[in-house]
Amino acid sequence: MKHLKEVIIGSISLILVLLLMGKIIGLPVALFVVSGNSMYPTLKTGDIVVGITDKNYKNGEVVVWCVSKTQCVIHRIVGTYNEYVITKGDNNPYIDPPILYSNVKYKELFVIPNYIWILIFLLVALYIFFNRKSFLPSGFSISVLVFGIYVLISVILLITMPVEIETSSILPYQPGVNLTGYNFNSDGSVSLNYSAENISFQNIKSCYILSPVSENLTQCFIDNQTIVIEVPYVIYQRAYYNGSNILEVGISAELDKGNLSGIYYLNVPFQKLEFSIDNFTLFIRNGNFFPVDVNVTLDYADFPGRQFDSKSFELRVPQNSELAYPLEKHAYEYVDVQYIYDGNQIFLKYYVSG
Repeated sequence: MKHLKEVIIGSISLILVLLLMGKIIGLPVALFVVSGNSMYPTLKTGDIVVGITDKNYKNGEVVVWCVSKTQCVIHRIVGTYNEYVITKGDNNPYIDPPILYSNVKYKELFVIPNYIWILIFLLVALYIFFNRKSFLPSGFSISVLVFGIYVLISVILLITMPVEIETSSILPYQPGVNLTGYNFNSDGSVSLNYSAENISFQNIKSCYILSPVSENLTQCFIDNQTIVIEVPYVIYQRAYYNGSNILEVGISAELDKGNLSGIYYLNVPFQKLEFSIDNFTLFIRNGNFFPVDVNVTLDYADFPGRQFDSKSFELRVPQNSELAYPLEKHAYEYVDVQYIYDGNQIFLKYYVSG
């Protein structure tokens, strides 16, 4: 049993020593000490990365490439190009210069957080200190101490003599399309504004608008990084009269690197009509993208005590405009207006005076 224990301790000691020497003598497994914030928060100063050699490195993997036997860089692969890999620190704004596949030595197998090995090192050191009179050095305890001292020295050297990397002045190649917002134009069309990185729009395959009562295919066109959708005013009217200010828009577009399909729910900024009367003229302001119908009733009398007469008519107020309608002049006159807003009947009454 004692012999087995010695074999196990000896094996662990040998493994620690080999791991320490792995990157220098080119073993398939090696230890690397992290220094700096380029990979924060994934890796922190003092963390130990256990690396393993591999023939195929993939996007997203954390790898180790070296500029010398003792100076190496631990960064993540963000792209590949022919015989090169492109790496970048998670916390860095720019990518590293292209690295030959042959210069990438290891990829991350697992990470030993700094607080774990520091705790083990301190426990062994304290045990040796408090039992220094009766302590008999073993291969394991000596290996742990050597391991801890090696890591501490490595961290100090990496901090005082960091690896110089000539970073590229371009951002990593990551094609992507994101909707940044939308706006309604004065003619009622809708502009979907995109942020397109390393990618461009080619043509529109189809687009539609789903209103509360029907689905309508419509016309779209591309303006740089914006897709403009033409919306017939009747669709706005139906939504307005039905009390719904949400339009569902669907688009399918062809990109130079793939396709884009999206369904968006747009909040339409419907507005109430604005009324005023001045000098026997009824002014109605319509700020919507479509004409709105208003029912007007005129109650009037020309002499005191006389029964009021009534006259009703309908006015159509054009989109994005103000209508000025001249009223008949009477001694006593009231104007009742009625229209639909947000699915509800709106009633207003005005007294007209000269």
